[in-house]
Amino acid sequence: NPKQRRAAEAQRRNRTKALESEIAALEQAVKEGKAALENPENGSDYALLAALGTQLEDDTAKLDTLTEEWLLLTDESMADPSAP
Repeated sequence: NPKQRRAAEAQRRNRTKALESEIAALEQAVKEGKAALENPENGSDYALLAALGTQLEDDTAKLDTLTEEWLLLTDESMADPSAP
């Protein structure tokens, strides 16, 4: 059904755009987290370093998951000859 296919494609495009925004924010958070971990001023604050490390692991895992979803969605749209 062409109408359902168009609706599915619009939904996929919207999700792809949302993922791109989330991925950009997480990439920035990971960059900032790494910088905070490497900041010599934080070197003796073990509680802060532990919290930063945990947050960095969480952000990295979420980034990996969202990137994989984005890759799947973009692969689907490339495989669909009717996709714009």
